[in-house]
Amino acid sequence: MSEQEEEKEGFRVQDRRSFTETGERRPGSEDTHQERSRETEKPPPRESRPRQAPPRREEVPEIDFVTFLLSLGSQTLIHLGEIPDPVSRKREKNLLAAKQTIDLLGILAEKTQGNLTREEDGVLQNLLTDLRMRYVKAAP
Repeated sequence: MSEQEEEKEGFRVQDRRSFTETGERRPGSEDTHQERSRETEKPPPRESRPRQAPPRREEVPEIDFVTFLLSLGSQTLIHLGEIPDPVSRKREKNLLAAKQTIDLLGILAEKTQGNLTREEDGVLQNLLTDLRMRYVKAAP
């Protein structure tokens, strides 16, 4: 396709290679190459400072089964309106969500029976008893 045909279609193809197909340097390619290399030069680096990790707001506790149970217990207390929601800072009751979380803990107790350590089983049973009592008091 000739240059005239290419221009008719609305775009123009220009070969910017420094060498021809036979390996000869194209006329004016040295200047073009130097201009392009100046354009792509990186700016000098800023002062190098060692990067520091951002400060942590709080340490995240190690996750284990007891921590998981306690997080579900905390969610239930939020749904019962006994502690404020950490995001909205409001105390709102959502008894359906509280009941579902308590039922979930009950399912965990059934399915993990005989597979928990004494500590894990004790935490789960005490948590379930406490949350069920709080739910009965909160429900109409």
